[in-house]
Amino acid sequence: MVKNKSIDKLSFIQIISSFGVSFMHGAQDGQKFIGLLIIFFSVISKNQIDNNILLWIVIVTCLTMFIGVSTGGKKIVKTLGNDLVYLERKSAIISDFSTIFILFFSSFNGLPVSTSHIKTISILCSSDNKIKNNKFYYIGALWIITFPVCLATGYAFMIVLKYFINL
Repeated sequence: MVKNKSIDKLSFIQIISSFGVSFMHGAQDGQKFIGLLIIFFSVISKNQIDNNILLWIVIVTCLTMFIGVSTGGKKIVKTLGNDLVYLERKSAIISDFSTIFILFFSSFNGLPVSTSHIKTISILCSSDNKIKNNKFYYIGALWIITFPVCLATGYAFMIVLKYFINL
């Protein structure tokens, strides 16, 4: 006897919402990497870069994001969906659509935001279950550490660029 492998309505909606979050993640975070790579290659070449390099920048960015999400995505989903708070199916869908809306609004208006931060807050707000405080404080501490680390990395990157410009 063959089992019916059709997906139920919630599964279909969850697939659509996951697709939407993935698309908006690329629209929001991908443009940041593409912009940085364009600036980098423009400074190194000291002139306008051609369309072939632009195409390769987009391809490299897509592959980098794919590899990053493929290798670390499962751990992030486990941490946010199970360790931080137990997320039920309907809450996950609500979280996805709120993330999609916020990322779309931000992308449409040119506002750079962190997809991870938006998704985490959406999960916390959509769940009816109790937040596990130890993970919440751990994630909060990491968010606070992120800003000075990004500042130091950006400063170091500019020092390297200035070195290449002055060659």
